[in-house]
Amino acid sequence: MIHFNKSIFLLIFLLVIFSSCSTTLNFNHLEYDKKLEVYKYPIDINNSIVPRNENFQLIDSSNVDSFYVELETKGFRYNFDENLEKDKLKYDDFEIAKYYSEINKLIASDEFQSALSKLNQLEIIYPDVKKYSDYLFLKAITYEKLDSLDSAKKFYAQFLKYSSGKYSKRFRGYRDSDINDSIWGLERKYVNQKLTGYSIGDYHNFLSDIEPKFHYNSFQPGFLINPEDYSRGVKWITMFVFGLNYVDGFGVGYQVNRKIKSNIDINLWAMTSGNTLSFGGGVPIQIFKSSNNRFGLKLSPFFSLAHTDTILVENISYGVRQGVFNFGAKLSGGLYLLPKLSLGAYYRYNYHNANNPILTKKYDINIWWDNEYDLSIYYTISKGFSLKAGVYNGDVTGGISWSGWEAIYNFTDPEFIIRIDMY
Repeated sequence: MIHFNKSIFLLIFLLVIFSSCSTTLNFNHLEYDKKLEVYKYPIDINNSIVPRNENFQLIDSSNVDSFYVELETKGFRYNFDENLEKDKLKYDDFEIAKYYSEINKLIASDEFQSALSKLNQLEIIYPDVKKYSDYLFLKAITYEKLDSLDSAKKFYAQFLKYSSGKYSKRFRGYRDSDINDSIWGLERKYVNQKLTGYSIGDYHNFLSDIEPKFHYNSFQPGFLINPEDYSRGVKWITMFVFGLNYVDGFGVGYQVNRKIKSNIDINLWAMTSGNTLSFGGGVPIQIFKSSNNRFGLKLSPFFSLAHTDTILVENISYGVRQGVFNFGAKLSGGLYLLPKLSLGAYYRYNYHNANNPILTKKYDINIWWDNEYDLSIYYTISKGFSLKAGVYNGDVTGGISWSGWEAIYNFTDPEFIIRIDMY
């Protein structure tokens, strides 16, 4: 008989992301946003950035000419990386969001001295919060309410010059909360009116009651694809798949992942090799996810279909010329113990398991897939990439997990295992 482990394939895939940061800025592509009163630079059809000059000031009507001269002297080369917020996942992201949340609550309850203390602590932890959130806006309000009007005016002015948005990327889970810069634009309008002495609205309208969230990696047990792994305006994640199968060795394929609703994804893949053509898919469903992303529960119905000419059993090739179909479901859960440390567990049920194999039409060969379970601890190194150690089908294992792909070593029954599971 032939024994199928994960599916028809043991997959090895390479996710190739062609991401580069251009070092040339086309000045003619700068677009003036009348509502925000700053210039933006489009990087694709859905996204723009707010460029800065060499003093890290936003580009507006007051400095756009000097910005042109600055670029001209550098051959219009612009360091995008230096002027955009870094999106590397860090252990203190949760703490930064927690401070920000507490600051907003303290200002809302008129505890301005305590808010100022928290603001200063937040800046020590993350100095760039001044540039990539409305930190300076909150600081100006705090000083104003403490009757330090000169300091308030200074920070209001700095907010207009340096702050490029409402929410920092390091407030995980809030990247798209001000997707059109609507709140940030109203804050800028509020500050402009404040500095010119016009009557204005209530600053309480701009305070954010956010809840610090844990960042979860896409495809990990208990969770769907993280929305922040999609570019704004994009709902598809695609990748090439390279793999080994039990039939005739190396194969290549393509995989597509699509968010259908906030709690439903769809995954489809197709693969071909010398004698085998196969495809399959799954519909991962988020059954439950806590508001702070600490715990998630996911159910994933799936199917796979393959047609092969030959099957290799104990080094003997059999010409079966048959299609094989399997389906089932996978239940998984994830729990964060710390911002970068989590537990993950799953159980996968295959309809055609050892108790219900497929009998080939020729040679009476049985084909089945293992039911399997995994209980592991994950330590996140970076977005999408984690170290993993635990128990897989009763064996002690350890290795790496990368966006649904796993390379682990079985210490109980020594062997190296490579597999992929996007459900």
